[in-house]
Amino acid sequence: MAILLAAPAFSSASTTPQTEKNFYRLRKRCIHTLKSQNLLSSRAAVTSLARECRAFQKAHPTSIYGTRALYLSGMLWEGLYTHTKHISDWNQSMRAYAKVVALYPTSWLADDALYRIGVLYLRIGLNHSAFATFKKLLERYPNSDLRSMAKSHLYRLSHTTSKNIYKKKKNGRAYSVLFKGFRYWSNAKYTRVVLDFSDKIPFNFKIIKGSRETKLLILFAKPFYLHGASSRLIHGKDGEYFKEASLKGRTGTSPLAMITFGPNAQCRIFTLVSPFRVVIDAVHQRNNEKMCPVKPLHRKAENIIICLDPGHGGKDPGATGPHGIKEKNVVLRIARILRKILIKKYGFKVIMTRNSDVFIPLEERVAFANSHGADLFVSIHINASRNRHLQGIATYCLSNTSDRKSLRLAARENGVPLSKMSSVEKILNDMLFCEKYNESYQVAHIIQGELMREVRSYSPYIHNLGVRYAPFYVLAGAKMPSVLLELDFISNPKSEARLSHYPYLDTIADGIAKGISKTIKTTDVAENFN
Repeated sequence: MAILLAAPAFSSASTTPQTEKNFYRLRKRCIHTLKSQNLLSSRAAVTSLARECRAFQKAHPTSIYGTRALYLSGMLWEGLYTHTKHISDWNQSMRAYAKVVALYPTSWLADDALYRIGVLYLRIGLNHSAFATFKKLLERYPNSDLRSMAKSHLYRLSHTTSKNIYKKKKNGRAYSVLFKGFRYWSNAKYTRVVLDFSDKIPFNFKIIKGSRETKLLILFAKPFYLHGASSRLIHGKDGEYFKEASLKGRTGTSPLAMITFGPNAQCRIFTLVSPFRVVIDAVHQRNNEKMCPVKPLHRKAENIIICLDPGHGGKDPGATGPHGIKEKNVVLRIARILRKILIKKYGFKVIMTRNSDVFIPLEERVAFANSHGADLFVSIHINASRNRHLQGIATYCLSNTSDRKSLRLAARENGVPLSKMSSVEKILNDMLFCEKYNESYQVAHIIQGELMREVRSYSPYIHNLGVRYAPFYVLAGAKMPSVLLELDFISNPKSEARLSHYPYLDTIADGIAKGISKTIKTTDVAENFN
């Protein structure tokens, strides 16, 4: 919907002022309906409005507004299908999106329509058709802003439905969910455990606290299959807070996962999607002590650990500029320059989630920082937009937001469809208050201020987009102040050219370093798990 709220990128020769005026009246009514659950569930209201959109498109077939009206009709039918589950509504939505692709293959909405077709196939279980559609999207529109989400769907589908290797039968019933195994990161007082699945699976859990250990029991509501016997059991190392994780029960039955931590564990459980993962964070909590931050003692620079997180990497290139420069390469260069400055000039200890072109899952990045006792987590990214004139720098904190641009950016960085961001917001609702939210807010403002002061010495025309908020997976569960930087727009040709020059990258790194140094001096950046 965000793209429909934006101003059109171009106008057709056949478009008149009256056509534009009529479209925006129609669009206003459509958006009102899409936002109203009562109207969206009314077949009469949706049918009437969708027909008006279709009639408008037929009356203005060569106008940009005709394309948008046709896409709006697909959104209306899809919204109605969400409520009714009638296959006829599903078919109407599919027809509308298919016509956008067929009639306007070069339109800025063609890739969006093709993506929605893939999602509609998924919603009725036609995974093979969805796989082919997402693959077609990447082939036809390699520069689409939806490519990362399409790739996420392809990755999940290639490990489940397309190969069809996980479906086995017991008593004539097929089970299609695969448990791929446990992963964990731990130190003496913190553990993150991730359970990887091929598809969504419901579960309940119970925490049992003893004098010597804490047990977390997870009971899954339906059977699944294993990726081999080795996925049943893993053990922690000596001195780690994590002890072991095991899977109880026979293959094809509803199993029980039992995860054991040290004593007095405060556990938080949440799920991530694309692919589906169950994530458990466990932190040692002393008796009568809350998890919220405590005031730190001032420490020497060499005792402060800064974790730098260059975004994307490996199979995930991130955003790509008009001339082919990839986000993953630029952010790695900036992180390496920044690490050198922080160590040599300021004396901090620096760790990096990646130091080469490798793919690191989002949940692993903050777990790496937590398990190494980092005092500050800085995730480095480059922004992108369909509007190639946009440029500027923003710093983000973890929070829920209603801003569509921030949600669309978070969806791209999270590698999930925008439609699933509501579930991400629910996950974050109970995570914001006991994490170092206030410190992160202070850190963001300090770094943004110092960074803008430096980059404007390079180019005074770079826009300050300020401190913003969005539900980024990569920041979820951080036990230290954490921020995500969006350093200019690689989609802007001028910005892309700047980002390819090392003097500009040096300036960016110097600004971030000054912000971090000022942060350590003026903000309560507590030593983890005091």
